Amino acid sequence: MRLATKGMLLVSVPVLMQVSLIITMSVLLWQAHSLALEEAKAKDVIASCNLLVHNTGDMVKRLYGMEGDAVRLTSEDAVTVKQNFEVLKEKLDAEKQQLPEFKKLNELTEQFVPLMNGVKDHRFEAHGSRYRSERVMFKALDEVYDCVNAIIKSVDYVHDTAPQRARTAEAMKCALVAFVVVSVVLSLVLAYFASISIGRPLQLMAENADRIAQGVPLEPAIGGRDELASLDDLLHQVEYSINEALTNERNLIAYAGDLVCSIDQHGIFTSANPYASTLLGITPERLISSSVIDFIVADDCDLVDRLIGYRTESGATATLEVRMRSASNNIIDTSWSAIWSEQDQSLFCVIHDISERKNLERLKQDFIAMISHDLRTPLMSVHSSLDLVQSGATGELAAQAQAQLGSASRSTEHLIDLVNDLLDFEKLEAGRMDFAPEVLSLADVFEETRQHVTALSDKMNVQVELPPRSVSAFCDRRKLVQVLVNLVSNALKHSPSGGVIRLENRRAGDVVEISIHDQGPGVPKEYQESIFAPFEQIASRPTAALGTGLGLAICKLIVEGQGGKIGVRSSQLLQGSEFWLTVAADTSALPGVR
Repeated sequence: MRLATKGMLLVSVPVLMQVSLIITMSVLLWQAHSLALEEAKAKDVIASCNLLVHNTGDMVKRLYGMEGDAVRLTSEDAVTVKQNFEVLKEKLDAEKQQLPEFKKLNELTEQFVPLMNGVKDHRFEAHGSRYRSERVMFKALDEVYDCVNAIIKSVDYVHDTAPQRARTAEAMKCALVAFVVVSVVLSLVLAYFASISIGRPLQLMAENADRIAQGVPLEPAIGGRDELASLDDLLHQVEYSINEALTNERNLIAYAGDLVCSIDQHGIFTSANPYASTLLGITPERLISSSVIDFIVADDCDLVDRLIGYRTESGATATLEVRMRSASNNIIDTSWSAIWSEQDQSLFCVIHDISERKNLERLKQDFIAMISHDLRTPLMSVHSSLDLVQSGATGELAAQAQAQLGSASRSTEHLIDLVNDLLDFEKLEAGRMDFAPEVLSLADVFEETRQHVTALSDKMNVQVELPPRSVSAFCDRRKLVQVLVNLVSNALKHSPSGGVIRLENRRAGDVVEISIHDQGPGVPKEYQESIFAPFEQIASRPTAALGTGLGLAICKLIVEGQGGKIGVRSSQLLQGSEFWLTVAADTSALPGVR
């Protein structure tokens, strides 16, 4: 049974009981009222009969002078008797009017006054007989009284209705008592029904909700097809999902490739996953209750101590790198991600082994240092020597030797550019590149950029056009020129002979957008995101071998290092590529500079 049906049942049953009570009491009251009306009507008929008897008796007294002088009856007396009869007739039903006594009484009232006057005049005494007139009078009176008694007897319901009235009153009393008893019993039954079918499931679901919070098994499902059963099923599904998620979480922690542990506010391990054996060479059981300081290199103990103290006060999260010492006394470089749990009053830590990364970083630094000192310096020396020989400082050279030296000079210059790009990229990626932002006019920057690429543009027979109007920006001038020279140089490499490259700039709120449009083949959509990655080039282009593959990556790092954005799209102006970048428009819009 659905919950709505149960609610309707709880409401409709008392209503039906009240309606039944009202109908029963209405019927009984109607019966009592009908009996009262019949009794009142009978009393009216009896009263009318009594009045008729009284008036006729009074007329007889006046006729014989029992209360004064004897007088004859008049026409008024006849009218009075007739009126008494008519009143009686009005009080009687049509059924009672068909009684023989009523018809006889009608005849008697018509003849009463003339008959009484005839008795007064001794009209009923025949010659030679001794009939007395009084006998006729008394006979007429007896007949009137007999008819009246018969009529009274036919309507006298007082004695007949008294038991019925008593039974009706008793029925009303019994009905009230019965309905009160039934209502009380029904209320108790409905209350029990509500408690069993609604209250108990709600209580069970509340208990199950507490059990979910406590992580203990739930009570069995209540069953059924109503809304409460559906809600209880949902609670069991939630409990199953939570248990499944917790199981997955425990499995994830247990089999994680990191040390997942918790440390209390005193620096004591309170839990650890099995990876502790791999990282520190100690079982989780032995690690628990140990001090975290025992596994930290002395120089980094202060970092961990401040981390624990700060997290217990602020509840914030942090990451830091700490050198740890294993059970075999090996030094391990680790990265910590720590979150303070107020509920558990513990620092939840994920400790990742970064020893390999640190080794790679050291190798990278050694490689960069080798390139900077052991490669770039000899290359520059070779390049200078080649330029010196080419200039004729060591004497005239044969044409073939001059050509070979030119090729060698260009190769060394290409190697120097590659080394410089690698060094710049390493600094930018590591965040060690310094920026010196200033308010500058983009017109001067555009002109300087064009001067840097004039030789290449003349060689490629491509014209570089500057915007007729320019705005001011707030950024590092030298770095911006480096980015624009790189982008314009790329555009020159891909532009057809006799083509045009156009620089544009526009203010867009707190930033300035600079764009470089060309008439080249454009950048395919699948490369528009990845082309800014290191060493990423469009391999199918014959110009791919002309660069190092780091130019656009360096441009991206320079622009984003100053809070800007860079991208490429199809040019609507020259139908080639449109490389665009944003820089701050003024000092107030300048983001944080590193």
